[in-house]
Amino acid sequence: MTTEMNFEWMSMTWEQFYKNYKPECLTILYWDIKSVYQSLTHDDPIPLVAINKHFVSVKHKKYGECLPGILYMFEWLTYLNDFSNINKPLPLKNLEWLSKHLYTTYFYLYLSDLKLIFEWILEGKYGKFYGSVDAQLIMSAFKAYSDEIIQVKYKLKSNKN
Repeated sequence: MTTEMNFEWMSMTWEQFYKNYKPECLTILYWDIKSVYQSLTHDDPIPLVAINKHFVSVKHKKYGECLPGILYMFEWLTYLNDFSNINKPLPLKNLEWLSKHLYTTYFYLYLSDLKLIFEWILEGKYGKFYGSVDAQLIMSAFKAYSDEIIQVKYKLKSNKN
């Protein structure tokens, strides 16, 4: 486990942060993260909750004043929606609800976790989209990933003892 943390992102404005860490950049930024263990122990952990605490609130051109963590989840889901290239994407109302639900439930996830979830959803690890992007599959993927985090943390704690 690394002991040095990189807090460079905290000196950025929201616009600079989003430009550097937008969802489509995660695969490149965290190219070396291939497992839950690696995500938990890398040197640039940026949890969604820290984004909210640091930037407090941001203006979105379409939605007005937003919590940055929820906006980030919305943009992540929009990217997944577009990238999956399915005939029936999630409707906007579903994206809005799902981004709020996922943020409030999984606020502790790191951006590197979102990178892994994105890749593993597209690889079909948590199931497949059949004709439409499925909110239930996305929610199940986040739950399964969260369960994996618990298992890895338990193993890490057991190895320390």
